[in-house]
Amino acid sequence: MRAALAFLSTLVLVVVFPAAQTRAAKSLDIYVIDVEGGNAQLWVTPSGDSVLVDTGNGGAAAVRDADRIMAAVNDAGLKELNHLTTTHYHGDHYGAMEEVARRIPIRHYIDHGANVQPSANVDGFLQKVYADLWGKATHTVAKPGDKVALPGLRDHGVRGARFSHRSGPGTNFAGSASFDDLQALAPALADAGLHAELWTDCKALPAIAPQLLALPVPIVIDHMGGFDVNAGTDQPGFRTLLELLASGKVWVKLCAYRNLLDAPDWQAGRAFQQRMIEANPERLVWGSDWPHLRVTPTPDAAQLLSMFRDWAGNEAIAGRVLRANPERLYR
Repeated sequence: MRAALAFLSTLVLVVVFPAAQTRAAKSLDIYVIDVEGGNAQLWVTPSGDSVLVDTGNGGAAAVRDADRIMAAVNDAGLKELNHLTTTHYHGDHYGAMEEVARRIPIRHYIDHGANVQPSANVDGFLQKVYADLWGKATHTVAKPGDKVALPGLRDHGVRGARFSHRSGPGTNFAGSASFDDLQALAPALADAGLHAELWTDCKALPAIAPQLLALPVPIVIDHMGGFDVNAGTDQPGFRTLLELLASGKVWVKLCAYRNLLDAPDWQAGRAFQQRMIEANPERLVWGSDWPHLRVTPTPDAAQLLSMFRDWAGNEAIAGRVLRANPERLYR
């Protein structure tokens, strides 16, 4: 269970929620808690096991964030937290830990080990406060290669896990699951009937295309492969994306606007979507990218959907992408 929870701490899981769920149905309950920075999450399994991921800000905001976390804890009816996973040692991810621990027992602390970004505040917290907290409980340092227990996730709505492999320094968010993680976890994902979502771009794709095709799980590439609108549809990375799509092994999520933010006219994205439709319309799904993080002004999802339909060319293609294909991928 500990390895499974370490896995949950680093991956964004793709969850399909049934139309109606109640606590009586013993659902997998996931609370996303606004701590005004790195969002905290509370996971409560059908058996009642719980894992809190991150604890929000410290200092003057610690009481506020602990209040918000405890509101979720109380809503879930918990009297203790089985596991607390700290994804990384930024202040908005561990800051309220001591305050939360004052309010509810925490039985098991999980982290990635030593701090790799030296800071007097962080190191002081780890050596004094954190060591004292986990010293009274159980402590696990999650390591690559830990075995992951995934059976049962699919029964509770999980359909995939998200990984990040983007080109350029600083483009992969701290704590995100990497391409190495994807390769290591692919057999477990396959055994559990899950797919892998990959946030990547056309600069990175050519180097990893052979490995993607060799993986035992379906791959869904986000954001239309992060194409470079200025490089055109003949750029090598985009050609690689089309080849992967044509193979039938790789899916692509049609969400063009993040690749067009600097373009004077978003219609420049039409040719990219049409090339993907020509390559394999049976492996395309659409997404709005809500809640549009770090994009100002916030796009209008209805306009994005209308743009997709216009570029699709006809209702048969639009219907396949919006209905038939997702039914197959997320069934």
